[in-house]
Amino acid sequence: MRLVCFSNLLKKLCNYMRLILTLQLIFLYACFSSLENCNTTDLREIQTTDLNSEDLVLNEKLLLMLYGSEEDKEKGLKELKSECSSSRSNSAQACYNLASHLFIAKKFSEGIEFSKRATKLSQKDNLYKELNRLFHVQLNKKLEDDDNYYNELTLLESACKRKNFSDAKKHLKFLSEQKKIYKENLKVGFIKDCFEENLLIEYSKDLNSKKNNYSKIYEVEKNKSHPFRDVWDFEDDTKRQITVSWKNFRKSVSKKDENLALKHLGEYLEQLEKLSNSDSKNEKYYSQLKLASRLLVEQDEFFNKLPNLKKQFDK
Repeated sequence: MRLVCFSNLLKKLCNYMRLILTLQLIFLYACFSSLENCNTTDLREIQTTDLNSEDLVLNEKLLLMLYGSEEDKEKGLKELKSECSSSRSNSAQACYNLASHLFIAKKFSEGIEFSKRATKLSQKDNLYKELNRLFHVQLNKKLEDDDNYYNELTLLESACKRKNFSDAKKHLKFLSEQKKIYKENLKVGFIKDCFEENLLIEYSKDLNSKKNNYSKIYEVEKNKSHPFRDVWDFEDDTKRQITVSWKNFRKSVSKKDENLALKHLGEYLEQLEKLSNSDSKNEKYYSQLKLASRLLVEQDEFFNKLPNLKKQFDK
C-alpha cells in the first residue's frame, strides 16, 4: 500500500498509518510463521518507547527487508546492523527490527544478540523483552532478567517445548503461588496446550482475573497520536498540574458546568503563562500551545456546548 501525503496534517496521519500497517504485518507474519507464538500470555500493561520519525523510517526498512528485492534486503540488513551498533537514540528500535526479521527467518542464534541489545538499550520496553524471551525459548537458554516473571515464564515455555512436564509443572506452580499470572493465562497459548485441563482448573482457583479493556487501550493510543497532544499531555512531573487542569476542564465541559469549566481553563492558561515567563528558551513553544488550545476550543465540536469559553483567551 502506498500512502501519498499532500499537507502537514496528512503527513502526520500517513506516519501513523505506516506505523500501524508495519506492526500489523510483522505480528501477522510472525504468527502465521509460527502459530505457537500467537498467544496472550503476558497480560500485564505493555510499556513501549515512543516512536519518532526516524523509527518510522526504520520500520519501513524492515518491510523492505521482508518483502523487497534481494538487493533491498541486503541493503536493509546492512543499514539496520549499522543503526543497531550506533549510539543514536533509535538504535534500540533498529536492533528490535533486525531481531524480528531474524526470528521470522528462524536465525535464532544470530538474532538473539540483537534482541539482547535492544532490551539492554530500552529496559522498560516489554515488547523488546518479550521478543528476547522468545529467542531464549527457541534456543533453550536461561533468561537472566531482573523480573522473575520473564525468567520463570521462559523456563516454563522451554520445558513445555521439550515436553518436560515435571519441570513445566514446577515453574507453573511458582508463577501461580507468586500471583505472577492470571486465570486468563491458563486459557490460551502454550500453557493451555501444555497441561491437562483438570490441573489448570485446580491452579486457576487461587488466581486473580485480569481482562484487558481494549476500548481504553485504543483511546490511550489514539490520544498519543493526536496532533494536538502537547496541549494537554505534560509528562514532566513538575508540569503535571497543567495536564490535570486540562482534564478537569474537559470534565467540566462534558457536564456543561460553565463556571467550573471557565475556572479550570483559566488555571490552565495561567500555568502556561507562568512557564512561559520562567522558561525564556521555550517561550515561543508555550505561546504556540496557548494558540493550539484556543484553536481546539474554537473549532472542536466538543467545546461548542459552552460558547463563552472562547472569551477566556482574550483576558
